[in-house]
Amino acid sequence: MSDDGKRQAEIYRAAKAKEVFRNEIFAEAIDHLRDRYKSEWATSPVDDISGRERLYFLLQALEEFHGHLKSVVETGAMAEDEVHRKLMH
Repeated sequence: MSDDGKRQAEIYRAAKAKEVFRNEIFAEAIDHLRDRYKSEWATSPVDDISGRERLYFLLQALEEFHGHLKSVVETGAMAEDEVHRKLMH
């Protein structure tokens, strides 16, 4: 795939990721899970090591998932900037 083709693919993927972020149910689910995991961890017994670790890993996975989508949007924005700069020259 050419560089232009790769940039267009990144722009397309970014548009799809933005659609996900604009979906209010998605945002609600992310916020709900983040709050739930933090709340459950904060109220869990100190000696419940396996339960606390499970909540920690769930929160880490949620943040990694969210971060990946953000990265797709950011990569698409950079690709779009490159396309615009190329068109200006």
